[in-house]
Amino acid sequence: MGFSRASVTDLLVLKNELITDPQTLGYSVFISSLDYGSVAGILNVVGGGTIDPERVTAMVLQGAVDAGEFAALTSDAKAMWLSILQAAGERGLSATNSNIRAQILNIWGAGTTTRTNLGAIQTRPASRMEMLFGESTTVTPQAVGRALNQT
Repeated sequence: MGFSRASVTDLLVLKNELITDPQTLGYSVFISSLDYGSVAGILNVVGGGTIDPERVTAMVLQGAVDAGEFAALTSDAKAMWLSILQAAGERGLSATNSNIRAQILNIWGAGTTTRTNLGAIQTRPASRMEMLFGESTTVTPQAVGRALNQT
C-alpha cells in the first residue's frame, strides 16, 4: 500500500519520524542534501523491526505443520484444521482473530513442533514504514518531500 495519498495526520507522523529519527536510522544527512530517494529507501527496507501480519495464508499455515503430528491428530482435530485452511485460502485468515487463534491452539498441543512453528509466523520482519503505518506500506521520495514540507 503506497503512502502517496496520505492524510495530513499521516504526513505529520512521518515528518516527526524524519525530524526526530527515534531509531537513529540516519535520515538527516540525506534530508539536508534533499536526497529524498535515499530517505524513502531507508524507510522501505525490511529488517528494522517486526510486525504482526494482518493475514496468514493457508500455504503459510500448512507449511508450519509437522507431518507426523498431523497424522497423530484425532479425526475431529484434522477436520477443524482442514476447515481453518479452507477458510484461509490464498487471501488468508485474520492473524489477530482471537477465536481462530484459540481454535489453532486447541488443535496443536503445547510443546509440539507445529505449535512452535505457528508461533514463529505470528511476526515477520518489517520496514520502518510498516512499523509506523501498517503492513505493506511503502513511501515514495515525493511523499517524503511532502511530509517534510507539511505544517
